[in-house]
Amino acid sequence: MTGRLSTLAAALVIARRDFFAVLFSRNFIFFLIMPLFTFAVGGAAGTIGGAIKSESDRPVIGVVMTGPDTDRMLAARAVLHPHLVSLPDFVSVQRLEPGEASDPKALLNNGRANFGAIVSGTPEAPVLTGTLKRTESWQGQVALVAAQAGDLRGRTYPKVALVDVATSGADTKSNRLLTAQAAQMLMFLLTMLLAGMVVSNLVEEKSNKII
Repeated sequence: MTGRLSTLAAALVIARRDFFAVLFSRNFIFFLIMPLFTFAVGGAAGTIGGAIKSESDRPVIGVVMTGPDTDRMLAARAVLHPHLVSLPDFVSVQRLEPGEASDPKALLNNGRANFGAIVSGTPEAPVLTGTLKRTESWQGQVALVAAQAGDLRGRTYPKVALVDVATSGADTKSNRLLTAQAAQMLMFLLTMLLAGMVVSNLVEEKSNKII
């Protein structure tokens, strides 16, 4: 019979039809763009997580002094900050009355605040309470601020007494953030893995039906 395709030509027609049916199917296209979606979501999550981590990694120094001394310390920090950008933030935690006592360790262990250390005493005799790592790195900066607050202006620096503690609110917040980021990454990987398995099964079933 004229017009009948040969076996090879018919096989090519069927193969071409099946190939384009699979290639241009929605499932297969979604399967191809899945890695791009994964990288996009991962990059966005990494950017947001990095911004949050950089913000949380800026612990502050709480000031527990009398009202006038607190104002002097905060004003000194504001004067020095333009010339020393690495200077940590100073935040007034408790304004004491003359003769009133306070417990810097209890304030430091308050997990709701991002305190890396607490400076108490007076600008002439400051006491820095915090973890060993932070007190050693901030001792000189606190002495500089205290000298400025005491109107010494660099002629002499007060000796900063150090009181070490095991942990602080800033360390607690940092550990919680790391735990949350690890759980977020695990959930993301599991979601992408399961989604990829579902799409692969759909593509395989589609191919089997065409065949």
